[in-house]
Amino acid sequence: KRDLQESGAAGAAPAVELARKLEERRAVRNEVVKLVSNGSNHTNYELAAQLLEDSLKDASMQQYLAEILKKQVPRGRQILDTRTARDKPSMGHLEARSKVDLKAGAATDYSVMASRIDYIQCMKFFSILTTNYSWELCVCDRPYDPHEGPENEGCGICRGITPLSGKDRLPQFLDIVRSMPSQIVPMNERPIVQIHGSVSNPRTIVLSREGYRELLHGNRSYHDFLKSVMMSRTILYLGFSFTDDYLNEVRSDVMSMKGPSSQTKNLAYAIIADKSPSHCAYYDQHEGVKILTWDSSLYGHGVMDRYMDSILCMTDTSAALSGAKLILFLPPREGTERSSGKEKLLKIQLELANETRKSFVQNVMHRDCYLP
Repeated sequence: KRDLQESGAAGAAPAVELARKLEERRAVRNEVVKLVSNGSNHTNYELAAQLLEDSLKDASMQQYLAEILKKQVPRGRQILDTRTARDKPSMGHLEARSKVDLKAGAATDYSVMASRIDYIQCMKFFSILTTNYSWELCVCDRPYDPHEGPENEGCGICRGITPLSGKDRLPQFLDIVRSMPSQIVPMNERPIVQIHGSVSNPRTIVLSREGYRELLHGNRSYHDFLKSVMMSRTILYLGFSFTDDYLNEVRSDVMSMKGPSSQTKNLAYAIIADKSPSHCAYYDQHEGVKILTWDSSLYGHGVMDRYMDSILCMTDTSAALSGAKLILFLPPREGTERSSGKEKLLKIQLELANETRKSFVQNVMHRDCYLP
């Protein structure tokens, strides 16, 4: 509008041209609003993004989105510090309180998200692939800053590790496929890849259908990586709707190589609410995905946290023994010295202590997660 007013004095022709462009953008805006209205699906969002990208040829849609997400979505470390400042306002947590200002409203309390970040940190995932562009999985005390030097490496999120980044920010695809750590790896040292781009580098953000197509079919190493991961790893999908046609295409390629062997029945598991029995049966039989679902209208969305809690307890010793009262007795074998039994008992105690140090899941479940 301002350009239109300023051009009025310059002549009628420029004003008419700007008025035409303004009308075109209004039409695009109305169409986008229709596409992203309540009840829209993944395809409509892709079409809306493509319309915006085509109409904003002189601007960057990715840059606009990155700025919005940076302002609206806090880092994972800020989410955890806010929860700590709220739940433990003691002298021992003054450092956490100094990072947030709850009274001033400078930080939003995402207590359930904080619990889920705790779970993700403690689960023994080899790596994390996320379709999110934002920083909620960055739990670094000091996020990566290119001006601070190599001593502050940060994590894959704050460094902007994506398939479309420059050479120094490309994911270590081969390491993720071949590595097999025997112990839990700290969150900031775990390979984390934002497969659809990152706000750390807005130009890597994939929004439109053309962008998704170029990412999958124009980036051979990324396509081969996804295929290798789906073939060699068991994947747990969290908050994933299976509406991404391009990821579904890769999974279909993997399923085409799957025979009738019962050893490879489930290639992945997914925690998703409100899926019908027929939907679950289809994905189990034809897509190799076992869906864990529930009726959110009856039980709310805290069931996802209960599933995560169960998975953690079944895969981590210290989480399973948290709060339990145990008496360990290991009698010596016949023909051996009595001290051997004491040494073994001491070894078990040390191993349990080590497990406790490795995992810090203590009361991470928010009370709302238990309510129907």
